[in-house]
Amino acid sequence: GIDLNLVAKVRLRDSKKRADKALGGPQIRENLRDIEMLPYLVDLIRTILRARNRRAMATKELIPLLVKSHKNRECPPTTEMVARQIRMLAKASPGFCVLKTYPNREILRVNLKYAVVRARLEIGKVKQKEKKKLS
Repeated sequence: GIDLNLVAKVRLRDSKKRADKALGGPQIRENLRDIEMLPYLVDLIRTILRARNRRAMATKELIPLLVKSHKNRECPPTTEMVARQIRMLAKASPGFCVLKTYPNREILRVNLKYAVVRARLEIGKVKQKEKKKLS
């Protein structure tokens, strides 16, 4: 016959998965993954803009450069993922960057004099808020 303890464990696991999904767990974990990449994104954006001697760039130009120069080769980021991370970064650290939206384009304006440490602290606060949602 079938082991009833095993059946009970499977049912418990399935009910936990359903409850997690109902509470938005997968979305929160995806947000956390994106937030964890933000400090690296800060460095990449600064490097790309400094190399071009610019403080602002259209996201249409910037996102492909970010995807191309990203170091994560096992799981390379998609353009949608980087666009989402840029929005998160602009919301998390408005002192570092501002996303200006115009009718036909978006421009990311970066304050290159803004302390990277401060931007990382602001990102850390956002990460803590997101982790609290999971628990």
